[in-house]
Amino acid sequence: MRYHQVAFLSLLLVGCYVPGRGFVESEFELVLKDRFPRFFHAPENAQVSEYSAKVTCYSGSSGYTERVVIHDRSGRVVFDETCPLQWHPLSNGRHAAGHYPSYTVVSFDSGTDIFEQRALEPKLYLCDDKQVWDILPKAPNQSSEPTPQSGEAHL
Repeated sequence: MRYHQVAFLSLLLVGCYVPGRGFVESEFELVLKDRFPRFFHAPENAQVSEYSAKVTCYSGSSGYTERVVIHDRSGRVVFDETCPLQWHPLSNGRHAAGHYPSYTVVSFDSGTDIFEQRALEPKLYLCDDKQVWDILPKAPNQSSEPTPQSGEAHL
């Protein structure tokens, strides 16, 4: 009987492991309501409603990472990048379950954005709160201004 329990547990762990990324910790829908993420440069005249996005968090030997995948209306992957998970200073030290909102900073070569989890649900939102952005330490040549809303110029 013990052998079956160990075998079952082993299969569960192997099923959650993604080679090269680590163990899947959580998955979220990234809500693209009013704008695109700052790190994604959509084609001109693209509508936010034509895209969907998913964020998967992994834990591996090199730490925690966030993978962002954006699909267009046809289901084609138009963005697929992974970066180290970085807690925002407002969430640092209090990002345990049950403390909301919580924020993570997502940085790629193409730009930086802040994800906000507002409740215990599998959804993340793009943060445009100026106070949250102002607290974020700036890298050289990096703007900490929130992204303009739909209809305004994208950086």
